[in-house]
Amino acid sequence: MITPVSNNIQNDSESKVAIDTTKVYKVYPRRFGILAIFCICSLSSGFQWIQYVIIQNIIVRYYNESLPDSFEAKNNAVTWTSLSYMVTYIPLMFPAMWLLDRYGLKITCSTGAFLNSLGAIIKCFSVARDRWWVAFSGQLVCACAQSFTLGIPPYLAASWFGSRSVSTVTAIAVFGNQAIFRRFPPTPPSKAQELALQNTEQNYGQTLKRLLFNRWFLLLLLSYGLNTGTFYSISTLLNPIYMWYFDKKTAQASQYAGTIGMLLVIGADGLFCSRFFMTGYLPVGFEYGVEITYPENEAISSSLLNVSAQIFGLCITQLQEFLIFKQAKILESNIMLCIVLVVGAIITLLIRSPLRRQNAQHSTHLVFEPNNSALVSNTNSTAIT
Repeated sequence: MITPVSNNIQNDSESKVAIDTTKVYKVYPRRFGILAIFCICSLSSGFQWIQYVIIQNIIVRYYNESLPDSFEAKNNAVTWTSLSYMVTYIPLMFPAMWLLDRYGLKITCSTGAFLNSLGAIIKCFSVARDRWWVAFSGQLVCACAQSFTLGIPPYLAASWFGSRSVSTVTAIAVFGNQAIFRRFPPTPPSKAQELALQNTEQNYGQTLKRLLFNRWFLLLLLSYGLNTGTFYSISTLLNPIYMWYFDKKTAQASQYAGTIGMLLVIGADGLFCSRFFMTGYLPVGFEYGVEITYPENEAISSSLLNVSAQIFGLCITQLQEFLIFKQAKILESNIMLCIVLVVGAIITLLIRSPLRRQNAQHSTHLVFEPNNSALVSNTNSTAIT
């Protein structure tokens, strides 16, 4: 039971008088710099994720002498430059989650940025055509770096931004780390975040147990994994799909595949069609996960969602790759993706959980003061369980 502060004054003659108190929740200008730097790091990580598979036919031809002998093995080797991001995230999620909770945003993002830079430097030494494994080694380092940044958006939004902007900030951070970072702002930006900090649970085992026994979160875990895993699969195998139809127009096909892949990464079409494309599902899934698991740690819920996406993405990509390269069934592979998306959409519709964080935020009367960028909470004598 968490009871907001109230002053009780005892009158010697008769009774008690409850005096309402107000508390100011302030947001800091530094938050925009933190968000901008994180977006740059996220953009760099996202670019390196599919930099090889988006021009897979060219990479196969360029590194031909240092790749395996068979055609399927060559393409599979290049595909694993993307799949490595999914595989490495699963075991590294736990140390990354611990680092974020123990040392905060600055150290965690700095670790991810350092590893990402190190991987890019290693790949600079892979220019020679017989150095494919140098390129792959650098890609593995970059894949490890992603584990330290992928689950940060909802944590960053909740820690530094007010209740009115957390969803927007999460979306910006998903699509987007060091001199101006701090672990936490001097004061909580919202009532919900203050309550969450007071409810901090250091026992990860108990937290994971509560999350995995939350039926609504389990449904979200399944639907998010199916939908986002399909998105990962399409991003990874976009080049082979297009090369199937444009095999005699290599230059034109590569141009088309590269352009569409760029749009998938940047998500620019989401500005106009945000309700129709999978790009917008990523931040929505993060925010929904935080809402239905509040007051659990945002980093834990988002990390579990990412693990689900990586596992399903790995499985769906492998199945689609088998249909494309082993069976030569492009149409069937696309139908399979459509079926997975339909199943994911149906599961999403089954989720009926209350929005716990919003309920906690609105359980007290909040007033926004534009002059000092602060929220004033009139707590009265409200109690939140």
